[in-house]
Amino acid sequence: MWSGARISEVLALTPNSFDVETGLVTFETLKRRRRGIVRQVPLPPAVLDELDRFFVLHASQADPLSGDRRLWLWSRTTAWRQVKNVMAKARITGGSAMPKGLARPRHSRMIMPSTSGSDTKCSAALVKSQWRLSLRAPI
Repeated sequence: MWSGARISEVLALTPNSFDVETGLVTFETLKRRRRGIVRQVPLPPAVLDELDRFFVLHASQADPLSGDRRLWLWSRTTAWRQVKNVMAKARITGGSAMPKGLARPRHSRMIMPSTSGSDTKCSAALVKSQWRLSLRAPI
């Protein structure tokens, strides 16, 4: 929601993709025709704290074997289903209720959701539910 990343870009994330101290996540841009093109996106401290808590980023980064392992071992289809489930629980509907709708921040250069109450509630529900589901979902 805050990153504007494509599902495939999120699925490629490893603990080493995150710099918890600076609050940045580095995505490899997968839509380009060549590898190695990256973009860094700032994430809110609360989101980074949740990621660190669930995925133990600091400890994983210190271990050479787990630092480069993907956080999610899902296929794109499974990830898309999980995102749709979370959006339904957060009552996100309409044009925003699709992965492309969530990627709008990437195209508009926005990082944070708007401060209106409903957007903030939906954003918070999406993030909280996503991490809970990631722990329970089948791999």
